[in-house]
Amino acid sequence: MITNDERGYKGWPNYETWCVNVWLTTEPHCYERLMSIVQSCDTLGDQADAIREWVSPGKDNNDEPGITGIYCDLLAAAFDMVQWREIVRTNSEGQG
Repeated sequence: MITNDERGYKGWPNYETWCVNVWLTTEPHCYERLMSIVQSCDTLGDQADAIREWVSPGKDNNDEPGITGIYCDLLAAAFDMVQWREIVRTNSEGQG
C-alpha cells in the first residue's frame, strides 16, 4: 500500500515521482542516460521535458500488445503525475 507523509512520499512530492527516480537512478544504463540529459540540456525545463519524452509511453507504443486500452491510459495518467523538474533538481545537485 502506498502511504504519504506530510511531504508527499518518502520525501518526494508523490509516489509517481519517487518511483520514476528510483528506476532512473538504480539501473546503471538509465542513470547514465539521465545524467547525459541533465548535463546536455541548458534549462531545467528542457531537462525535464527531455527526461519525460525519453521515459514516457509514446504514441508508437500504443500498437504493441499489452500496452493498449486501459493499461496505456493508466500508465499515461501516472506519468502525468510525475514532477519531472524535481527529478532533475535532485539529480543535478553536485553537478557542474
